[in-house]
Amino acid sequence: MKKSILIAVACLLFTPVANSSIINFNTPTLVDGIQRVESYIESGVTFTGAFNHVDAGLGSPSNGTAFMQYDEFSSLNFGMTDNSLMNLVSIDIAELTSSPVSITFLAQLPGSVMISQTFTTDGISGSGNDFETFFFDSAFSGVDYVYIADISGAMNYNFAFDNINVSAVPVPAAVWLFISGLIGLVGVSRSKK
Repeated sequence: MKKSILIAVACLLFTPVANSSIINFNTPTLVDGIQRVESYIESGVTFTGAFNHVDAGLGSPSNGTAFMQYDEFSSLNFGMTDNSLMNLVSIDIAELTSSPVSITFLAQLPGSVMISQTFTTDGISGSGNDFETFFFDSAFSGVDYVYIADISGAMNYNFAFDNINVSAVPVPAAVWLFISGLIGLVGVSRSKK
């Protein structure tokens, strides 16, 4: 009995914790400052579609790091490279014109359930840090993938995004408890024999 309790405690202690990553688009370093890309991988997250990778300090908007620019010819999908589930926490968005832009993100949860959330920028652009940080609802936990579903308000749909805060979903503690319970049952059944 003491062994099964020790095993259960050990399993709880070694349950993986989700590590958060900030995707800041700083790799690889761009040679010419701006580049059209169809695929980008950073910190275990794969971005696909068509968008511009803009080098840090190239101009406005600027937050000191590289960023991705979305325009009327762009598309964007992203998810974990290993196809595991992810938690989406926040994203920095900047409009590239002096009018607000609304961006709707659509995410697929397991079981083909779709959720969405819309963010609207303040419409203030200019020199300096024009990026605003937007936080996703808790519903954006455990999603398969995310894509931009709708954009409105900006001339030519131009906006930039950066510093996406994501984390992989760890194996739930319940799985480890279930496994330790099975080990404990095997131990109890052996001791009765």
